[in-house]
Amino acid sequence: MEIELKCLSESDNLSDLSIKKVDWDVVIDGESQQVVAIDDRPHGEGSSYGLNCYYVYPLDEVMSIDNLTPYWGIKGGVSWGIHFEYNNYYRAGNGFTKQDEIREGGQCWITRNGEKFYEVSGRKHEYALAKAQTLIVEIEESGWGFFNRNWEKNFIGRKVYYNNQPAKIERICEGQGAMIIVPDGIEAFEPQVWQIDENESKEECMAENGLSVKADIFSPHIWWFRE
Repeated sequence: MEIELKCLSESDNLSDLSIKKVDWDVVIDGESQQVVAIDDRPHGEGSSYGLNCYYVYPLDEVMSIDNLTPYWGIKGGVSWGIHFEYNNYYRAGNGFTKQDEIREGGQCWITRNGEKFYEVSGRKHEYALAKAQTLIVEIEESGWGFFNRNWEKNFIGRKVYYNNQPAKIERICEGQGAMIIVPDGIEAFEPQVWQIDENESKEECMAENGLSVKADIFSPHIWWFRE
């Protein structure tokens, strides 16, 4: 079956069309865009879009025929990147290394629309870049909603499981790829074995460590989908 493409034109009246806003966080040349889907006006076919009916206009403007542009950018909208910086650091001599020394190090971040989003551990760029590339694929395939414009606000209050215990996200640690998680419907989190000191009880450990935890977004202890 042949599909007829019919791009938006100046003769169209926007009020006569079915237009749906899409919450992708698209930035073009540093300017935030609003994505809309206009099912009646597909402008292309192929790639990951199938039948492409997406258009954009500047977020700070009112939508009009004049400012709507067909969108063939990244599906989901967010431009992910990797930033690595080499740096030297001072290491004082200790029991193993008597002499003070200067060592080579590095810091790596995954960026989201050009801003630091997640710090990747790894001093050598070969390892850090490979790890960052893998994590970006996990982000894109996760379904967690990192491509939404207000993903931080959407995460607040989200119900998850932490170590099989009911929890919710209290806040996001900006630029770190981490979040603060608190118990939800239970008094405190059960402590992990490594948290319990031999001189304290389980209850004392829960009171000290069980009211909130700082968790990495990739933590294997988090299950994201809880009703």
